[in-house]
Amino acid sequence: MWKCGQRGTMQFSVSLFCLLFSFSFATALGITDVDVEIPVVRLHNGVHLPLVGVGVGNLAHELIRDVVGSALQSDCRLIDTARASRNDHLVAEAIESGMNDVAHPIVAGTHLIGRTSKGDTHLPVDAVHVVTKVWYTHLGYDRTVLSVLESLSDLAATASGSTIKIRVHVLL
Repeated sequence: MWKCGQRGTMQFSVSLFCLLFSFSFATALGITDVDVEIPVVRLHNGVHLPLVGVGVGNLAHELIRDVVGSALQSDCRLIDTARASRNDHLVAEAIESGMNDVAHPIVAGTHLIGRTSKGDTHLPVDAVHVVTKVWYTHLGYDRTVLSVLESLSDLAATASGSTIKIRVHVLL
């Protein structure tokens, strides 16, 4: 039997699934003006990280631009990928082109309404968060550093002249 790591984790997971399912269902029906409170967490460094995002790690490379663009149109500001998927550069390109098409682009100082465990908050949306992971074959100091630097390089190369801030979060 699967057990939760923290009290309430399973309840949060079910709530998050219901939120994502409802949002996906509304989008499929063509309902685009859905007001969804995006759950966020405030990190120790003060950055607000959205807890709802879109994963593109195993997605066919030719679909990444459309999926990320649709996610950004829906105020999603968290993109999840992995170095092993070899699509970091495509994610950066998709963010760049997707943000150009967003009806309300990211501008420093603007906010999304979000929800934290302490109540409503205004989520600063001056950044798109990208979570990438180091593959298990790249563990060990030198290989981990190389993997992280390659991801950062791919994400930065495309967005180098952009005003969009991409915040990268690396998981081991």
